[in-house]
Amino acid sequence: MDFKNLITEFGKSAGLDQLTVTEDGTCAIRFDDRITLNIERDAVKDITHLYVVLANAEQSLSADKMRMMLCGNLFGHDTGGATLALDENQREIVLSRYLDFDIPDVATLTKIIEKLAQSADQWIEKLDKATATKPKDSAPKTASPFPNHFQTA
Repeated sequence: MDFKNLITEFGKSAGLDQLTVTEDGTCAIRFDDRITLNIERDAVKDITHLYVVLANAEQSLSADKMRMMLCGNLFGHDTGGATLALDENQREIVLSRYLDFDIPDVATLTKIIEKLAQSADQWIEKLDKATATKPKDSAPKTASPFPNHFQTA
């Protein structure tokens, strides 16, 4: 099934009869007035991008939040396989995933969309709750990031 038909069929199955793909291969789905999941087809590269803007980086960026996001990115463990990133051009924190395979059916697309939306919701909560202040029980910084048993050659 081609991309446009897949999105149309997904829309029908999700009760979103108005969901259509634009001429440039994009569409957006809004969840609970909080999450907008964007889908973009790159026909030249034969990949599909799915992403959610989580926060404005100007207001949300701190070292603690960046550390939390990097830790969450490790092996996709806390992101449902998606990637947290900073879009420097737009100054936004984004949760994204790309698919370099043909999506076989509406059920598969539904699972992918639900998983990304669920992860986005969790990360919006985490970013909202995170503070820019350093935790009181954090270890003091040392001059070297390496344990004492490491030596230079």
